[in-house]
Amino acid sequence: ATTAQRDSVRTLAEELLSRLQAGTQFETLATEYSQDPGSAAQGGDLGFFEQGQMVAAIDSAAFSLETGELSGVIATPFGLHIIKVEEKETPGFEDIADQLRQQLQDERIIRAESLYVAGVDLQTGNRNLAPH
Repeated sequence: ATTAQRDSVRTLAEELLSRLQAGTQFETLATEYSQDPGSAAQGGDLGFFEQGQMVAAIDSAAFSLETGELSGVIATPFGLHIIKVEEKETPGFEDIADQLRQQLQDERIIRAESLYVAGVDLQTGNRNLAPH
């Protein structure tokens, strides 16, 4: 895109942000102006997503905003974005128990491997049983 095209899109994004801050419905503007094929028809709704699933700039903004808050204009390699957090969902323990169990198991394996490797003499390959 040319500088003039980028400036034009930035100006439009700033105008849309002003309209949102003045009370225009997010869904209305997203449906009309968004070029995201996955969310425009749903009024910009991205659904729930976990931290780390989006590009860094969107992820950072989405997880720092409170429910009902608007971001500023966010630039990513995919374009300019405005985020409004509608709802936050905190998973219950039942929902993440298997994931936590696997993470703990992985951490224990890594720790055990590190301790084992630290006890092996790199020169001879023999275990160093001397206390540290």
